[in-house]
Amino acid sequence: MGKTLFLYIFKDLLKVFFLASFAMAGIMSFAGLLRPLTQHGLDLSQVGEMLAYFLPAMTNYSWPVAALFATTFVYGRLSADNEVTACRAAGVSYFMLMLPALLLGTIVAAASLALMLYIVPEAFLRAERVVYSNLAKLVANEIDRKQRIQFNSQQGDMTVFARSAEVLDSSPQRPTDQAVNLKSVVIVTYLNQRGENNALIPEDFYIARNATAVISMPTGADGEVLLRAVLEGGAKIPRQMLDSKRPVVQAQIDSQGAGPFPLSSPLRETARFMNIYKLLDLRENAEKGRRVARHLVNLLRTDQQTTYLNQLLTQLKLDRNKDGRPDSQMRFEGLGDDYTLTFLSGDDRPPQIRSGKLIINSGDAENPGLQFTQTRGIDPIDAQAREIVIESFPDNQEQLLTVTFDLIDSVIWRDGQPSARRSVQRQMIVQMPQDLVALTQIKPSDYLRAPWVTPAMRKRLQSDLIRQQNQVEGELHVRFSYASSCVVLVVIGTVIGMMFRSGNFVSAFAISAVPAMLSIVLIVVGQQMCENVPRNIPTNFQNPLQLGISMIWGGNVAVASLAVVLFMKLRKS
Repeated sequence: MGKTLFLYIFKDLLKVFFLASFAMAGIMSFAGLLRPLTQHGLDLSQVGEMLAYFLPAMTNYSWPVAALFATTFVYGRLSADNEVTACRAAGVSYFMLMLPALLLGTIVAAASLALMLYIVPEAFLRAERVVYSNLAKLVANEIDRKQRIQFNSQQGDMTVFARSAEVLDSSPQRPTDQAVNLKSVVIVTYLNQRGENNALIPEDFYIARNATAVISMPTGADGEVLLRAVLEGGAKIPRQMLDSKRPVVQAQIDSQGAGPFPLSSPLRETARFMNIYKLLDLRENAEKGRRVARHLVNLLRTDQQTTYLNQLLTQLKLDRNKDGRPDSQMRFEGLGDDYTLTFLSGDDRPPQIRSGKLIINSGDAENPGLQFTQTRGIDPIDAQAREIVIESFPDNQEQLLTVTFDLIDSVIWRDGQPSARRSVQRQMIVQMPQDLVALTQIKPSDYLRAPWVTPAMRKRLQSDLIRQQNQVEGELHVRFSYASSCVVLVVIGTVIGMMFRSGNFVSAFAISAVPAMLSIVLIVVGQQMCENVPRNIPTNFQNPLQLGISMIWGGNVAVASLAVVLFMKLRKS
């Protein structure tokens, strides 16, 4: 095949390819704006930014179809004008005639793969950030549409109900903060656990005629979003799950604020936003995924709390006299406070851990058997109690442990005079023991084998681990399969063009649409199948990853097989 003929065909292919690519990319970019415009509302500057980010991504997605259309049209025109027949008469084979198309397909495939591995994920992520850069406007739009908006807080879910909302101007002192004025507002926070049938359990209710929701945006890309509400004449109604000796509901009238609530990032964690380095890193380190990390934080916290309380329980059991009764004293040393727990009576009721709390009983309401004395710190206390409930809350970032003492049916002694029996609470902060710090190195897979993890927690963690792994593996195969489709579609486009001898745009588009749809639809369906993992893993669960990957590559295999069959038929004609 001569250089002149090669360049003649290749230039036509490039011309049609770029025209088709730009046209389809423009249409797809505007189509991608429909959902953000209708659901979140965008101003003119945001529309311009999103178009700038959508254009390279949509251009990449248009390349396989544009390459198929270009080869079908150009080779169809060559065949319709009998130029293919002339080349064959001059001794040029069909394979040599396909070389310009193969070069185009190889170049487009390499460029497409490079874009999908590095540039397209960043473009999609930046477009998503544009949508959520103005959270105040998003909240106001959602309230106006549905009269409610739900947030996923790191402490549990939260729902804000309001009759209407209005975006306020930013404060000059804090220009990064965003504010929304809410009318007739109810804020409901939920426990970080679920009840029967996976139902949310309410924790606190905030009610106000007017409220200003202030959203503190993060300083970095992965920073924390904080939400706090300034209430006007509001009330807080906590729903406390306590024993029957305490009131279930205690209203706080004239509550001035709610929060701050640390919110989960509004940006979705999806493999589509990750470049090749992040995908490979997430595949090797599953705990870095946001979905898995959320479970890991809760499991780690529970593990540390249980370990610390078990250490206290073991100490209580070891510090017993020969008759089996508790030793007379137990000391708690904190960074700023010291407490001493003294057993006044010979009560032999053993301490126990229940619902993440260490419960110590001694004596009764009339004759409390526990003396709780503060030996160092501010506002010292000298109390006697029937029951002391000890809880702990770890702070792994600072490697500190907050220990809470709830004194039930206690009598406080001041100036030698006892107070009426009541329940009080004291806290102290201690340096986290090294064995608790070492627990932070545990992998998610270790918790799947931990005996103390409940079956429900184990199933949720297993489900999120499988879904995250499938999402990463599926995305990697999708990117390589999509890039490979550029070559496969170019080959079948060349064969179809020479066989059907059609040199107009309409016929070329109609003919090329069939293999393009077959390849792309199977890629999308295969990716969705990889991520189709149930929330609760059944006993007979079979991972759909391999079937999904087969479908992702199945489109290319089917189109390539069809291209081989048609090419053999073309050679015989």
